Amino acid sequence: MQALWSRAGQAHHCGCKACFNTAGGMMRQSATRATRRKPTFSEMFTACYTSIMGTAAVLDAKRKDERRKDLDRQLEEAKAEFAKVMENAPADTRETAPAGSIANRYKGALRDHKKQQSEISDFFDSLGRTQTWPKAPSRSPEVEMIWAEYGLEPTRRSMSALLGTDYPSLDRLLFEDEALPNIQHRAPKTIRQMKAAENNMQQLVSSLLHGKAVIGSGDTKKTRRELDKAKHGDCDTQNLQQELAELRQSNYPHYEREVDSGALKKCSADLNRSLRSIFEVAQPSNLRATIMKVCHNLLVSSQPPTIHTYNTLIKGFDAAGLHPLASDVVKSLLQSKLEPTQGTLVCLLNHFKETNDSGKFNNIIERMTGRDCRGIKIRRKLIDEVLEDPSSRDGHY
Repeated sequence: MQALWSRAGQAHHCGCKACFNTAGGMMRQSATRATRRKPTFSEMFTACYTSIMGTAAVLDAKRKDERRKDLDRQLEEAKAEFAKVMENAPADTRETAPAGSIANRYKGALRDHKKQQSEISDFFDSLGRTQTWPKAPSRSPEVEMIWAEYGLEPTRRSMSALLGTDYPSLDRLLFEDEALPNIQHRAPKTIRQMKAAENNMQQLVSSLLHGKAVIGSGDTKKTRRELDKAKHGDCDTQNLQQELAELRQSNYPHYEREVDSGALKKCSADLNRSLRSIFEVAQPSNLRATIMKVCHNLLVSSQPPTIHTYNTLIKGFDAAGLHPLASDVVKSLLQSKLEPTQGTLVCLLNHFKETNDSGKFNNIIERMTGRDCRGIKIRRKLIDEVLEDPSSRDGHY
């Protein structure tokens, strides 16, 4: 095209001003006109990418708008159904969960409920520790005379019977606990746990065989004299003491590995039966032999002790008057991870009553009621376990 404009400018003209301007203009236009260039690959790619992404954005926006409208419709339907349910709800619907409801036993269950009234607990908290309570004032002479005149003064025998423990009833309670089929015993599952159980039993046996605890267990001088007589005069006791020394030198007990729950329950029942038979014949004259026999049975047992074994030991030592040894068993129990039964709590309270230890007695109650953060090693029950318990279904806990 430029060549044509150039040839046209070179054509002959008359030289007038009009012809000169026309030819000059055609020549300048042919010289200054830019050439058309071809588009590059990057420009073509950018144009295609922009058009594709724009089309995708339009389609995605349309789909999101449809999804938003569908969600709004579902939300409106749910609100309408909830409003209908609230309108048809009975007027006496509870705003708070019942006091004995299972829902109150799980974390977060009371999030939407009102806090239960606590006037009773606030009253007992205001009293302070029981050790600081003032003693009751003594009766006036007039009241003492009326009591003596009408025979209202309690006798020493009646008071001792009132404060005493009914150990046969406690025996029946422990036997019923042991016969329950739904109790699951905690058995060691690894070699490390098995070694820990063996070490704990060795420490318990060592504390039971401690000379000071054994000799000082009697409550009267007569009991101590009987212990001193039996210390060197009983040949069977000496043989048993020698056998115990050999067992302890051999690092007994040695518990069996990988035993099922049935074998564990049977071994525990046999051990507890032998311990009960030993405590039944316990007398001030054979207390040393009684302790050695108990330790011997604990060492030769093929399975770790269960919670029923601890119950039997605490009750047996308290009934025999060996309260320091029962305290050693209580200490070992509280350091273990065994779940207590109802009989365990009764044995603990009875032990601290027998030892006249009001501080630890109250501490056990605080651990039972949850005021002590350590608890009493009672885990939270599963809903299925609560439903299987008929007493829980009836509302009794």
